[in-house]
Amino acid sequence: MGWIDLSAKAAHISPPSGVADAVAAEIFNMLTVSAGLLLGRLGRALVHGAAVVGPSGRAVALIGDSRSGKSTTCANLLKAGWRYLSDDQIVIWVDGGRVLLEGWPRRFHLDEGWHRGVPTGTRGTVRSGSLGRNCRRRIVPLGGVALTNVSPNLPTAGSRCTSAQVFEQLVRQSPWFLTDLGGRAAVLQLFIEAARLPRCRLRLGADTFHAPSLVSQLFATLFEGQI
Repeated sequence: MGWIDLSAKAAHISPPSGVADAVAAEIFNMLTVSAGLLLGRLGRALVHGAAVVGPSGRAVALIGDSRSGKSTTCANLLKAGWRYLSDDQIVIWVDGGRVLLEGWPRRFHLDEGWHRGVPTGTRGTVRSGSLGRNCRRRIVPLGGVALTNVSPNLPTAGSRCTSAQVFEQLVRQSPWFLTDLGGRAAVLQLFIEAARLPRCRLRLGADTFHAPSLVSQLFATLFEGQI
């Protein structure tokens, strides 16, 4: 169900109502791969990642595997007054020498105990509006990259990382582009440009599960107030 407008390079496709969740998930996966390949031919890269917007108006891309703390970090920073682009899918491209991000929104997938500050181990969907009003931005310059992972038994900490580590994670979170020789070179160049920006590795412990001020202070320190 939906429509495709090739001249506008836009489409809206959704599963029929009443289909099983597994069917809807397969359609989502198929469209994700299709969009990734199409964007590669347009000189853009679709990445499994999140992005938040700091007080300066520049974005930090949060890159990591599923359940690496991207959505929780977004939720914390929204409560601290930040904005966001997406908690799951972002598009990277270069325009006029600037690296830009566009976010593709969806409902947040958070631990059901996040609002109470008590982790349950069960994830549910949350509307972004419940985390902050007028909190979403569509396209923002990229100011830095944070590689995320969760270590619940250790305290939250940030550290510097290399351009090579950021590049490797960007490739890992955008695997579809590797199948298309026609768009591969352009996407690789985008990743090189993004990996040159300020960058850090973020280890998230249980102490930041519901701690907006702690997370925002950590980001301000890691990026030295540039974001």
